Amino acid sequence: MRMAVSQMKAITLYVVLAFAFSSVFYALIIASGHVGGGNGWYATGLDWCPAAAALLTCTLLRIDIGTIGWRWRPWRWQILAYATPLLFCLIAGTVRSTASALGEQIGWSGFLSPRLAERYGFTRAAFITGAVWATWHFPILFFADYDSASPVWFSLPCFVIELLGLSVIMLWLRLRSGSVWTGALVLPIVISITAYLFWRQRAAVLPAERVSA
Repeated sequence: MRMAVSQMKAITLYVVLAFAFSSVFYALIIASGHVGGGNGWYATGLDWCPAAAALLTCTLLRIDIGTIGWRWRPWRWQILAYATPLLFCLIAGTVRSTASALGEQIGWSGFLSPRLAERYGFTRAAFITGAVWATWHFPILFFADYDSASPVWFSLPCFVIELLGLSVIMLWLRLRSGSVWTGALVLPIVISITAYLFWRQRAAVLPAERVSA
């Protein structure tokens, strides 16, 4: 019981800190009106808020930061993490997107999801992580131009479903590998693939739209 209370204290503090730190960058992005405001530095700062929250939580509660999963475990797990999305598409993520993803995944995959899994089990932990992760994006989705290529009524449910699904894959890889790097590799590849497929389709539609206009 004491361990459960301690875990809930760590989880609660982490979530509060993640949103508190992020609120600074939410405000900056919303004020600029663009996710790319500040030459992209606002978004980069936002990406690293989950990591900052995880590290500060560990410091305040004297939690071993090794539990985040820094070790680069046997290569097969990193190869699997990188190769899994390639079954659906054959595009690699960029260095910048990987760095941004690492900022998020130190928090979501490294800190939050394994603790939720310990308390609630795999399935509930995956969906709770996905729900918190999706909610974390809401301010820039509703009030800035994040994922603005489609109407919010369409992009919001698609976005939430995508993150819920990704959370299942990423939690499984995190627990099996013991490494935070799996999430940092999966996420940018999926994002790159999604963007490529969407914009390729969008580009084919644009000429017809210009003609009709």
